[in-house]
Amino acid sequence: MHDQWKRILQQAAMFQQRALDMHFTSDWEDEPQPPRFTIKPPAEEDNIARVEQRIGSPLPSTLRQFFKECSSGINIVWFLPAKEVVENHLYTVVFSVVPPKPFSDENNDPLINKGTLRIDLEDIADLWEDRKGWISAFRKKASEKHDEREKAHYTIHANMAERSFPIARDGGGDVVAIDMDSPDQELFMNYHDGSDAPASLFGQNLLDHLEEQSLLGFIGFGSYGFLMFENDQKSSAARARFNARYKDRETIEKYGLGPIGACVIDWTSDNGKAWRAWLGLTA
Repeated sequence: MHDQWKRILQQAAMFQQRALDMHFTSDWEDEPQPPRFTIKPPAEEDNIARVEQRIGSPLPSTLRQFFKECSSGINIVWFLPAKEVVENHLYTVVFSVVPPKPFSDENNDPLINKGTLRIDLEDIADLWEDRKGWISAFRKKASEKHDEREKAHYTIHANMAERSFPIARDGGGDVVAIDMDSPDQELFMNYHDGSDAPASLFGQNLLDHLEEQSLLGFIGFGSYGFLMFENDQKSSAARARFNARYKDRETIEKYGLGPIGACVIDWTSDNGKAWRAWLGLTA
């Protein structure tokens, strides 16, 4: 077993116990269930090959290694304990456990109230079909635009989707992907709606990112959770690495389009250490 994966499993087991101790759940229903910690055994070679045949493409080496040597699927879901209350025909979530500031707001509502993370071999074919649809839709929009800036905007989105190998959904329609043009196969968030910037860089490969996630209690892929634990220096370095080989950089600058973002999470940040202390992840 991969040494880094062993460390991730150890952190996952520690966090699972703390989540149970703190009465975390997997939903906000009237009879909530315990948090979900599903980590499957490694995949058989035949199962990986079938997925590759179905999509007509080999898996990136880091993803293939993960499925073959670590796990065929990881699915972690936790919610802070709470109940949904109806007031004046409106649903409100009332939390019974709230983290301290800076992880809660002036109304004492948690700013991080759940974490979901799923990467599964079973999802890859569907994600690949979604990717093909995005590329086609962005290319079509680019061809229909007469304004050069708008045409460039959608072309850049299509190009970013072309270099992506999707591995997970973020829960809001966007996709976590491996950058197939990155020498280290670093991850990025690929935005599906054609908004300003097409992507935000994670600055880490799959196992490195999962290790950071495990040390932060699997916060998932939400942008706000990322910002809480961002290492600005590492984010700047990730942007520099990307821009050094980014063919569309001049087009973005020419038309004043949204640049590629970056947010590298780091458990050793001040917020990361404070969050771990609150969770009781001291080992």
